[in-house]
Amino acid sequence: MKNWCIRLNGVSAGQVQFALKEISALVYAYTHRAPAVCEADAEDNVILLAVNKDGAPENGYRLQVHAPKDGHQLVSITGADASALQNGCMDFCGRFISQASLSRKTAAPYYIRPLFSEEFLLPADLTSAPRILRRGLWTWGLAVYDWRGYLENMARLKLNELILWNDYAPVNGREIVSYAHELGIRILWGYAWGWDTTMSLDTSQEACSRIVGTYECQYASLGGDGIYFQSFTETSSETLDGVLIGLIAVADPIKQDSAQAIRELRGMGIQTVMLTGDNARTAQAISRQAGVDQVVAGVLPEGKAEVIRKLKPLGKVAMVGDGINDAPALTVADNGVAIGAGTDVAIDAADIVVMKSRLTDVTAAIRLSRATIRNIHENLFWAFFYNVICI
Repeated sequence: MKNWCIRLNGVSAGQVQFALKEISALVYAYTHRAPAVCEADAEDNVILLAVNKDGAPENGYRLQVHAPKDGHQLVSITGADASALQNGCMDFCGRFISQASLSRKTAAPYYIRPLFSEEFLLPADLTSAPRILRRGLWTWGLAVYDWRGYLENMARLKLNELILWNDYAPVNGREIVSYAHELGIRILWGYAWGWDTTMSLDTSQEACSRIVGTYECQYASLGGDGIYFQSFTETSSETLDGVLIGLIAVADPIKQDSAQAIRELRGMGIQTVMLTGDNARTAQAISRQAGVDQVVAGVLPEGKAEVIRKLKPLGKVAMVGDGINDAPALTVADNGVAIGAGTDVAIDAADIVVMKSRLTDVTAAIRLSRATIRNIHENLFWAFFYNVICI
């Protein structure tokens, strides 16, 4: 495995310190060699981190994993600014290094793995920009004991704003703000209640002076990026002055290749059944998009396993899943297939693990297994035929 080297262009190490730490830790876990921020030798793989507004979408980043050339590989991550670059680094860690590390662990037993010492990341060219510029959390008065870990997890999730709500300013507030800013996270102080004891909005001069006075006395010296002012009211009406107050819609879209995978399975003569814990209405909507033959909705993990048991007398049953809830069914099925990006529990319970999140890889695995069995049968036939002729 070649060394990896990290190079910086238009950005200082201090601006992307956390990203460098994350990349270094994961590259070391993958290659067992720690990458250095330095000029690369001709034989090194290179991760190039750059800030260039012209090379990335507004507030976003471009991530390019180039195809290997002359035995080494180049990864280029370009952000519109340092925060966008950090987001690109987090996606690189999650989508590429972690997945490559998982593939390496599960692709072959330890005694075969040394044969695959020259492994490269899959080529890709991705651009991404946030649709919501401010993405954050609200502590709501809860104590955050490991505040460094809390902020680092926010950075990994590409969140950039934290409302620290408490009745009093934290004694280590300045330290929190400083580290948050290193990670590209804004800190808002939440302490200002916008209503009085009768739950009516309090806009009096006295209330405003009290809020500003508290900020100047307790929070101004800590830094931070503003005050979070909370006010709400309650109503049973869906409209205000004839205008809809709000509408929330939540959807879990199917994978892009789901319909194609179902069509390929049908072409192989395989019936498909969707097992889900969702309600029947949602399940039917998803099944129409994917084109599955049968839907069983509203089932718990043990319920999925029970459905598999009922199907087994009809023929061989394979179960494809990626979550903890799928583990019992994966174990009961004749063949359990786990998605590589799924949970460790699902992977451990499965007989087969497909390395990517593409469902079409499941049909590819079936075609490969059938071709293997056919090849075995052909070899056995010719072996018996040859021996019979010789005898």
